[in-house]
Amino acid sequence: MGKYILKRFLMIIPTFFLTTFVVYGMLSIIPGNPAESILGIYATQEQVDALTEELGLNQPFLIRYVDYIADLFRGDLGVSWLQGYRISDQVMVRLPNSLLLAFCAVFLTVLVGIPVGVYAAAKQYKLPDKISLIMSLIFACVPAFWLALMAQLLFSVKLGWLPALAEAKYSKSMILPVLTLSASAIANTVRTTRASMLDVLGQDYIRTARAKGSNRVYVVLRHALPNALLPVVTGIGSSFSSVFSGAVIIEIVFSYQGIGSLLITAVRGRDVPVVMGTVIFVALVICLLNLLVDLSYACIDPRVWQRFSKS
Repeated sequence: MGKYILKRFLMIIPTFFLTTFVVYGMLSIIPGNPAESILGIYATQEQVDALTEELGLNQPFLIRYVDYIADLFRGDLGVSWLQGYRISDQVMVRLPNSLLLAFCAVFLTVLVGIPVGVYAAAKQYKLPDKISLIMSLIFACVPAFWLALMAQLLFSVKLGWLPALAEAKYSKSMILPVLTLSASAIANTVRTTRASMLDVLGQDYIRTARAKGSNRVYVVLRHALPNALLPVVTGIGSSFSSVFSGAVIIEIVFSYQGIGSLLITAVRGRDVPVVMGTVIFVALVICLLNLLVDLSYACIDPRVWQRFSKS
């Protein structure tokens, strides 16, 4: 088990470096000079050249990237080019808000998606199954920003039931962001759980258990569900990644003070250190979550790490 955990953990290292390299490279090839964006349109060429040299933008790409990674390993994410704040301080203030939003959405996804998917599989081709499939297809196709705007219009403007803006410390204001953020993830989880359950319910050992007189609910929950969870867990891990990235749009719509709104502001101003700092934290969170998903495989099915340890 320890060998399995160690190898999975070591896989995070190349993923981290590849992510930082790609993002830093994309920010470097964008046309224009960030120094001009920082100083504004009335800056002289001498001022632009001086700031370009001060920020090191006149150096080759690889040298700038290596310098950035060296500073990163010293625990220095730098300061914002536009506003001058320390990036690590700002990220650590906003990251818990984004994690709270994402974890609430994933919790709701698990709480609703898996039971509905199991029930739909148990009632295959019946009315509950058809309704769940139709609703899943609708919410899987609806863009999150459109759903968020419609939810604001209905529940905040028309009915006045919920606040239109979200605050991390005000629980009632979190309802709309969590619902709109989790809608697509719930739809995908329902479909994945249903498909996996139908595949397991068609196995011989399930028919044998039913033939021996076992209760249908017991067979579904005790024999079918544990064996159907592996693809569901994979889907939930992917859902967290999509939810965490989709939170960028939701945070903008609901004026939520999370890391997503910080990232959008930095991208608009070409504030490279802030973009890199936020992307690094997001990448680390997603990598650690994928590690937890891999470890959950071993808990659900010990044969996974047994096969891995023999290879």
